[in-house]
Amino acid sequence: GLAISQWIAQAHDGRIAVQSRLGRGSVFTVSLPLMSTAQVEAADQAKRELREQRDARDADLGDEPATEVRGAAARRVHDMRE
Repeated sequence: GLAISQWIAQAHDGRIAVQSRLGRGSVFTVSLPLMSTAQVEAADQAKRELREQRDARDADLGDEPATEVRGAAARRVHDMRE
């Protein structure tokens, strides 16, 4: 069971720690990250790409107001940089 647990923990970028006391037993602690390193890097890359797309879109808009749609309602959104 412990070998399988260790394999699962490692597959998820986690770890298993053990604390043992003679005559008292052992405590096994399994730690798993909320996100793997690869997932964090992918999320960071996606955020950078979205930021670049937003900045490019904003540069294309210049000082002209844009129309933003939320649900069924549309409203004018003015440049807040002024």
